[in-house]
Amino acid sequence: MNRTLLLSGAVLVLAGGGWMAFRGKGTPAPGGAESRTAEVRTGPLRQTVREIGQLQPVQWVDVKSEISGRVSEILVGVGTPVTSGQVLVRLDDRILLKQLEQARIKVEQARLTEDKQRRNLARRTQLSEDGRGVIAAEELDQARTDYDLAVVSRRDAESAVQTVEEQLQHTTIVSVLDGLVIERGVNPGDVVIGSASAGAPTTLLRVADVARMRVLVEVNEVDYPKVAAGQPVEVRPVALVGQVFRGEVVAVGLSGHADAKNKNLITYQVQAEVEDPRGSLRSGMTATVDIITRERAEALLIPREAALRQDGAVRVIRVLGAREEAVDIRTGLEGETEVEVLEGLQAGDRVKLGAWTEADWEGFRKDQTDRRAGSKSRRRGHIF
Repeated sequence: MNRTLLLSGAVLVLAGGGWMAFRGKGTPAPGGAESRTAEVRTGPLRQTVREIGQLQPVQWVDVKSEISGRVSEILVGVGTPVTSGQVLVRLDDRILLKQLEQARIKVEQARLTEDKQRRNLARRTQLSEDGRGVIAAEELDQARTDYDLAVVSRRDAESAVQTVEEQLQHTTIVSVLDGLVIERGVNPGDVVIGSASAGAPTTLLRVADVARMRVLVEVNEVDYPKVAAGQPVEVRPVALVGQVFRGEVVAVGLSGHADAKNKNLITYQVQAEVEDPRGSLRSGMTATVDIITRERAEALLIPREAALRQDGAVRVIRVLGAREEAVDIRTGLEGETEVEVLEGLQAGDRVKLGAWTEADWEGFRKDQTDRRAGSKSRRRGHIF
């Protein structure tokens, strides 16, 4: 009921037209006024929590080098599918090859020295045991020490070779999972820091398994109690118009925090996983996320526009031909555009859309007070 109708009603009352409010269970509708109505129907209904979220892979890895060095070759680009064990990046190995050559030379030198000291120790030990020469105990001990040192030197040289060989292996960097290259952080010729070196290691590439994606949403504290792990979700990426991806809630945050834009609003982070076998989704995409908290296969439904809440009650205006009446109803699930009716209406009834104004509510409350007091008076000027 708009303000024009209320004023028209008042003029008619003064002119002796005498519209009556709440006569019996219904009253005449304003003459000549066109009302929008809807039929109470049955059908399926979903209760959802809708939020905006951001997509990211469930599993990804930042590809880094074990050693520092200069990038000589990058074999993949952003968007390239890769498999576990596939070579992604090669570092320049020329310096390490020279180091390996020098280390192997030192091993040969250490082995020659070890052989010499072994023969010297054997000769002096034999002379000491045969008694064919006078060998001082100190001289024999020195021979043993020289041999032991030669063994240690040879082992050190071999260890140096092994270290350089391992470093050479690390110049070839491979993927550790099947997925898609989603980021690239370096170019050929760049010097990178390895994870075994001091300082923050350089990220060469990021590889993600995009067959399963995660979407993160912030749910306000009013809707938070409705959300639970295992509930189905429907994800509609802004960039992929008309496409819907389905998954389920996998985690619900237990600690609330102030919303980034509204410090008075507390939100909880909810994570859902979405299947994407075709690999259409991309990390960082913004999407509308519908968390389906409850569903009803068959429910009695009215448009949300017909249900008005006031003082803890839910009411509608039921249309009975040329008459209308206010009806208290009990509601159940609430969808995006429709509300479930548990009591007060039946299928086939017609209800008025957008008919209630603040003046309507005031008149309704006064009429209810009069009824409880046993008064027979009716409020003129409030017309349904």
